[in-house]
Parts: sequence; C-alpha cells; structure tokens
Amino acid sequence: EEVEGMRVREELEVIVYEASRLPNADQGRTLYSEDKSDPYVVVTVTPTRGRAVTKRTHHVSDSLDPKWYSTPAGKPATAAEAAAGAATLGVRLRFAPVTSTASTLHVLVKDRNTLTPDEDLGSVSLPLRQLDFRGEAELSRWFSLSSAGALRLGLRWRYGATRLARGQTHDTDAIKAGLR
Repeated sequence: EEVEGMRVREELEVIVYEASRLPNADQGRTLYSEDKSDPYVVVTVTPTRGRAVTKRTHHVSDSLDPKWYSTPAGKPATAAEAAAGAATLGVRLRFAPVTSTASTLHVLVKDRNTLTPDEDLGSVSLPLRQLDFRGEAELSRWFSLSSAGALRLGLRWRYGATRLARGQTHDTDAIKAGLR
C-alpha cells in the first residue's frame, strides 16, 4: 500500500532478556576451576526472499544464568548499573523491513572464547507466522534451547509508514493482511 510515496512496513524488535541453566562450555578447559561460559546471543531473521540479517548482543562473563542489560542509548550495561537506575534489563535488536508471514527467527546462544573458536550453547528457530502477536504488544516468553537451558525473549512487531529506498521491496499484501 502506498500513501503519498510511503509504504507500510513492519519492524521486528527482538529483546534478549535472560537465559537459564545454560551448559558450562568452559568447565575443565581452563586453569580456573570456577570458570563458566561467557554467553552472548546471535539473532538472525531469514526472509523467504532476500538476504538474512544477523545481529548480536554483548557477552556476559562467567554466567550460566545470564541477564543482558542495556543503557537507554542501547549500550551494554551491568547488573550494578541497572540497580543504580542507569540501565534496564534487555538488549533490543531491530530488524526492518520484515514480514511476519515470510520470516524465520533463528536464535543461537554462544560461548565467547579468546583463544579458541566460540562454541554453540543452544538454539531455537521460530517461524514468525506461528507466533501469536496482538497489534504492537510485546510477546514475552521463555523458549527451550536445543541442547539445554532456556532463553527469555520479547518479540514486538511495529507497523507504520516509511519511505522505501530505490529498489527496496517487500510483501505489502502480507503486511496489509496482518494489519486487519
């Protein structure tokens, strides 16, 4: 749908809050007996057509039950900063344009390493069309990971009009159907 050179688009906002009971990929691999995984989250939105887009959070050091905090400006933050009121729980990752009927969300939790390649701790793939969204309300839910543990995500669709750059396209019929 075009409105004076504008088209409706969807933006998907993924909020990564916390994980629970992650495997310890660092146990017995370092000189420090107390060493634990250093998890971060990689989120990829894969459309039916077009190129996949990937974004990631910062890592949380030595935690099997990590919480991701960020400042109002979107910078990584700590639990101490959140306790002082300078940060909030959740890292917001925005993807646009995205159509809910044609995209898959793939979420991978990884362990950050310095001398060896990062290791997978677990993943979940979500066909976005199967999730129950209500307007622009956030869907907040725990998702079981493929290996062990769980990850709490918030998902929110944002609808609106935006100017499209030359050559940019997306499935406007699917978007209009989702707005009804």
